[in-house]
Amino acid sequence: MKLQGKVGKRDVLILVDSGSTHNFVSESIVQELHLMMQYVTPFGVQIGNGDIIRCNSICRNLDVQLPGLKITQDFFPFSIGGADLVLGIQWLASLNTVQANWHEMFLIFTIDGQKYKLQGVPSKTTTPATFQFLETTTEIHLPPSPIDKILSEFSIIFQEPETLPPFRNHTHSIPLITNAQPPNIRPYRYPYNQKTEIESQVAELLKKGFIKPSSSPFASPVLLVSKKEGTWRMCVDYRALNKLTIPDKYPIPNIDELLDELNGAKVFSKIDLRSGYHQIRVNPEDIPKTAFRTHSGHYEFVVMPFGLTNAPSTFQATMNDLFRPHLRKFILVFFDDILIYSKDEIQHQLHLREALSLLQGHQFYAKSSKCLFAKSQINFLGHVISENGVQVEKEKVATVQAWPIPTNVKKLRGFLGLTGYYRRFVKNYGLIARPLTNLTKKNAFQWTSAANEAFSRLKEALTTVPVLRLPDFSQEFTVESDASSEGVGAILSQSGHPVAYFSKGLSFSNRLKSAYERELLAVVLALQKWKHYLMGRHFFLKTDHYTLKYLLEQRVTTTEQQRLLVKLMPYDFTILYRAGKENKGADSLSRQPQQIDLFTLVMPVALDLIDLQKALKVDPHTRMIMETLQSDPKAVPHFSISGHKLYFKDRLVIPADDTLRGKILFESHDTPASGHGGYLKTLKRVSKSFYWPNLKQEVKQYVQNCLHCQQNKYQALAPAGLLQPLPIPDQIWEDVSMDFIVGLPKSNSFDTILVVVDRLSKYAHFIPLAHPFTAKKVAEHFCKEVVRLHGIPRSIVSDRDVVFLSNFWQELFKLCKTKLKMSTSYHPQTDGQTEVVNRGLEAYLRCFVQDQPFAWSSYLSWAEYSYNTGYHTSTNTTPFSVVYGRSPPPLYPYVPGETMIADLDQQLIERDQMLRLLKDNLLKMQARMKAQADTHRRELNFNVGDYVFLRLQPYRQKSLAKWKFQKLSPRFFGPYKVIRQVGKVAYELELPSDSRLHPIFHVSLLRPARGQFPASPPPLPISKDGELLLFAQVQSHRWVLDGGIPTLELLIEWKDRPMEEASWENYDLLQGQFPTFRLEDKSFFQGGSIDTNPRPLRVYARRRKQQLAHDREDELVADQFLSLFGLADYSIQLAQE
Repeated sequence: MKLQGKVGKRDVLILVDSGSTHNFVSESIVQELHLMMQYVTPFGVQIGNGDIIRCNSICRNLDVQLPGLKITQDFFPFSIGGADLVLGIQWLASLNTVQANWHEMFLIFTIDGQKYKLQGVPSKTTTPATFQFLETTTEIHLPPSPIDKILSEFSIIFQEPETLPPFRNHTHSIPLITNAQPPNIRPYRYPYNQKTEIESQVAELLKKGFIKPSSSPFASPVLLVSKKEGTWRMCVDYRALNKLTIPDKYPIPNIDELLDELNGAKVFSKIDLRSGYHQIRVNPEDIPKTAFRTHSGHYEFVVMPFGLTNAPSTFQATMNDLFRPHLRKFILVFFDDILIYSKDEIQHQLHLREALSLLQGHQFYAKSSKCLFAKSQINFLGHVISENGVQVEKEKVATVQAWPIPTNVKKLRGFLGLTGYYRRFVKNYGLIARPLTNLTKKNAFQWTSAANEAFSRLKEALTTVPVLRLPDFSQEFTVESDASSEGVGAILSQSGHPVAYFSKGLSFSNRLKSAYERELLAVVLALQKWKHYLMGRHFFLKTDHYTLKYLLEQRVTTTEQQRLLVKLMPYDFTILYRAGKENKGADSLSRQPQQIDLFTLVMPVALDLIDLQKALKVDPHTRMIMETLQSDPKAVPHFSISGHKLYFKDRLVIPADDTLRGKILFESHDTPASGHGGYLKTLKRVSKSFYWPNLKQEVKQYVQNCLHCQQNKYQALAPAGLLQPLPIPDQIWEDVSMDFIVGLPKSNSFDTILVVVDRLSKYAHFIPLAHPFTAKKVAEHFCKEVVRLHGIPRSIVSDRDVVFLSNFWQELFKLCKTKLKMSTSYHPQTDGQTEVVNRGLEAYLRCFVQDQPFAWSSYLSWAEYSYNTGYHTSTNTTPFSVVYGRSPPPLYPYVPGETMIADLDQQLIERDQMLRLLKDNLLKMQARMKAQADTHRRELNFNVGDYVFLRLQPYRQKSLAKWKFQKLSPRFFGPYKVIRQVGKVAYELELPSDSRLHPIFHVSLLRPARGQFPASPPPLPISKDGELLLFAQVQSHRWVLDGGIPTLELLIEWKDRPMEEASWENYDLLQGQFPTFRLEDKSFFQGGSIDTNPRPLRVYARRRKQQLAHDREDELVADQFLSLFGLADYSIQLAQE
């Protein structure tokens, strides 16, 4: 049985397995969350196929949050599939009596007298775990092997060092060029929370003795780099110091010569030192040069820090001296990679013992989780080492070999761009490529057998001699990198010949980064990929991004740049700029069609290609189609095969597999990027990239059964009164509508959202505001976030919010010649557009932050993205496409299809056509909406035994607790069972036993419940005193004539608004809005009751004088604000007219 849980902030899938003797945690979770591991006596884990896998560490006291229960257990790291953690007998035995129902998937047990029930998740539920399944349960065998005994004997090596390293034969020196001036770089600016983190890490380094206070003239700034698990790593930006340092000429080992020594070896071990640089001291004379400055002090390193230019050479020299008697006999060292190799296991035990003895004798410490012992095959320096010899890693040429068959001219040109870059090395290139170049002509793209043969021959030519050459370490390397909106690519070459290729698709979050950061990311990924070729050697880095030319001199400004820059510090390179037209090779690799990767905002996930291919063969429908296509590619219309995958009209076909389809539906509906969209929006997201039979029905059922949507979304019912549509605008951002969402909890000091929607394109901006705010403050935000991007609109539709009643606001729009259209009082249908957007935005936020309402502001930008990239039925497209004239970047990077328009003229023509089509669609939709809105209510019936959701309003049901944050509270409660029907339109429900509500409800308050739900529905929140809190205070009252009839008005001071925004409101309407409101209870009436004989004429003269004074004050503020936009002269001209 599987459960949903959390480790820290990370969602995990937990397998409860009574056949497993112990608890296990996935190694990927250990690495991702950087869990602390403790070395233990090595043991073996036997899996279902009989293989035994070694394990020598344990994660002690790991906190795991289960539904309603937090447990603390020990876990063994292990490579498992289908789950992130396994809870075995080790945990189950601690529960004593456990009641399990495997059919309904729940466990019931008691801890300290309290009863717990854990409900399993259904098989279709998806998680970030891989789509693999455990073959069988595991068993632990404790008898140690000879290798385990050796590791246990030297267990001190795998512990955390508690003292400074001893002085060794080598200390790190920092020789400077003649007349070098000490660099003194001011610290970077940090937010408050980062300052606290820096202080904490400095205190820890001081405690260990790794640093000490400094009075050195040298000073380098500190970088704080975020880790995957959300913590920080402090590094020092030594670029200025490195520029003055004389490079070390220590010889770097030749990889080819090292690999030659492995001939005949069959057993291998690899040791990774723990924070290797910190195990070497700095030469006492050079300690002042390592000085760094933070916001609170000046310090210097006693041990070798990360980021110094000669640090790799110092480390290599130290390791060579340590293992010198055994180098090239049974030990190889390449910087921090230590390889021990032997011809048999008996010999390997002696060699491993000797190596560990040297490390322990010289007080070096290793990290057990990154070490490998007694393996028959191992990866070393980009090669696969085994008894069969040395093989190059397939990734070196896999980028080109796996290039999919182009499906359109654009992708074909990308491939020809790469091959043409090396055409001088390919004999008869023009003849080989002619079948492909002919396809680039207008209307000539049709893939043939000749084109397929040419495609295969060119791929083979690029991955074999004479194009692809072996590295020559006597020559300098050149790295050419490039980045696009789709991915990154790079080529490692020497003398113009490629040595290796590299490309990688960008995740959704990386695609949103600036061009500079994407180009910098391409450089970092390429250098990390070819670290074993480039470390310790000078090389050239060629880029077509001009700004990167000054990378080594620029001041770091963002956290992302800090994170990437730190990874470049160990390398010695010179940056060369080359124009984009000269960098076609890397450019083509960066735009290569990517594989099936599905990215989410929480964590990138991927469809398992192996499982997908297996499912395609198991599904009889897809298997039959693929078998037919293999014999005749044109036998089944619209279907094609590429890379062992089946496509329908360029969309990936998903076989009848609940897990795979559930995964896709989850990513397209439940993630923050998808925003719990409705049926059509979810269908558009799925059908853009995937296809399977009955897709529409499955999407509709999935959305209808979504528990979050049923509980948190408004139920759309036809309102009373005929709809009066506004005229369709002629241009985008000419006519907009505005509204506020208030009553939100404080989130980063914000508690209100200003919603601005373009009435033509439906594009929206969600602007956070903080109470109290004035009309002037709102106008400033409006100009900053909307006018800055789209100009001043011609008209603005808004309801009669108290902010918009301000004279300042109205005068501002009057001077700008912008018409402010106000909705009818208490009937905001004129502004129905923003009302609908408000409901959608509130539903989005409720779906993601109902458990943490104070975090809504962090989701606001993604809510805006989700809305603007979502399909709108009224326009038959997305707002993003209307405003920018192109489709938004897809969430599925591997989906074939055009996303960019190359020709500017064609883009403008298609944009005009889109606007005309958009206006036609809006007119049609408007007519349809009017017809729907004018119909009568629909009939809704329930049967006894049905389950329904119940809509309740706290200010009407006094026994129902009032949520502190109404905007983010659920709209419906339940579901509850229907017991009987009362009359024709009322039903009695089975409510919780502690409910004090009358159990009979009108049908308008009920909503059908769909899908599967927990056995015990959540109870109703019961209030303590049942009292209603008013939303306003009455400051004064007056009598006015309304159509000749005296009418009482109250001066209302609205909650969380300044007094100057108080407004006069009709007393009768207030009573309708707040049923418990009674004017007689207000203390400002000295007589104790309402004066029934109004005397309005007594106050008119005084009110008129006060109003003139207020109007003049507002006009002065408006003039000051208009001067910001250069409109002051314009306002004077209007006043004179």
